[in-house]
Amino acid sequence: PLAVTGILLEMGEHELAFGAFWLFVANVAGIVLAAALTFVALGLVPGHQLLSGNGRIASGLRWAAIAVMVVVVPLEVSGPLEVGGGLDGPVDAIPEIAAATTAVVQQLDPGALPVDVTVDEAATPIRVEVIVASPNSPIDAAVVATRLAASIDESVVVSIQTLATSAESASVTGPD
Repeated sequence: PLAVTGILLEMGEHELAFGAFWLFVANVAGIVLAAALTFVALGLVPGHQLLSGNGRIASGLRWAAIAVMVVVVPLEVSGPLEVGGGLDGPVDAIPEIAAATTAVVQQLDPGALPVDVTVDEAATPIRVEVIVASPNSPIDAAVVATRLAASIDESVVVSIQTLATSAESASVTGPD
């Protein structure tokens, strides 16, 4: 979770980074509390030290319990972290647009292999850039844009870069 936090911060996804960091804190608190309780359960802590509340072990148990409460109480009060509106809220449409673009390209050219589909949903109209590897002639971007717009019911601008591919095979028979 800590590595994910850094990656998300670099990507500018601060809300998701906060959630990943919170998961890290919850993991550390849970591990510390579980370890402390394991030591107590196995009898590695003298009973008089634990009951007196003065030892480092008792102090450590208190701090572990407080750390768990610091993590659990806010989650209970606020509920689960919802990014993008949760299941009932707005949904990120980029994967659906990319999938629809791939489907349209493959309908127009069954031999085409979409190598990369980039969707800029923030642009108006939506911008879709496609890199396609195909042994056939380039795919008409206007036709893809028309079919994609009909498929997703939104205006789009489509740019297509076609990488020409060719396949060749050879067979050589060695001397007998």
